[in-house]
Amino acid sequence: TIADSTTTGTTIAIITATDTDTTGETMVYTLGGTDANSFSINGSQLKMAQNVVFATKSNYSISITASDGVNTSVAMNFTLSVNQDFAITSSATATATEETDKIINLTANRTGATFNITGGADKAKFTLNGATLTFAATDFEARADDNTYEVEITASKAGEDNAIQTIIVTLNMFENTITIDDQARSVEENSTTDTNIGAPPNYYRYNNNLQHYCWQRQKLL
Repeated sequence: TIADSTTTGTTIAIITATDTDTTGETMVYTLGGTDANSFSINGSQLKMAQNVVFATKSNYSISITASDGVNTSVAMNFTLSVNQDFAITSSATATATEETDKIINLTANRTGATFNITGGADKAKFTLNGATLTFAATDFEARADDNTYEVEITASKAGEDNAIQTIIVTLNMFENTITIDDQARSVEENSTTDTNIGAPPNYYRYNNNLQHYCWQRQKLL
């Protein structure tokens, strides 16, 4: 096999041959076959004579002939496959704060890649616009498990096999904050139970939900 994106001049194999009836002779190797021009031989090193691009060519067919210059030569045919390295390179994990959209920018190691949502247990929580993946704002208390959400993304590009990545978003609880305006109240001496001493305090925010205080029997509940 040959790694995708291998460059010209890279050694991809060492050629060996055994001569059982002659000793001390130097083996000479020559190239043949359909794709011989894509390779070169330097001594026993098989090298690329061009850059390897999976999208352009994914298999090569060559033959190598070994000869010791004395006896009959021998040839062997080879089919070399290119291992594609097209991949999604953006992170497979992310964290989000509850009740807030999480934006994830998708990237791949090829320009012009197209992304699609193709699976995942929680794919309904995600939307995709081009290379921008959005995890929808979610309440931490919405479920009682580990609060992780999963989506499968597939990247495609003409001439390349699809690349697939599963992205896991971990939801964190919103940091609770309480805000309330200062209030002043007065009550006359000897007032009876349930005397009205004014409107309740203003609303405050608790975990992104609006709550309020109420007064009863002169006690804050």
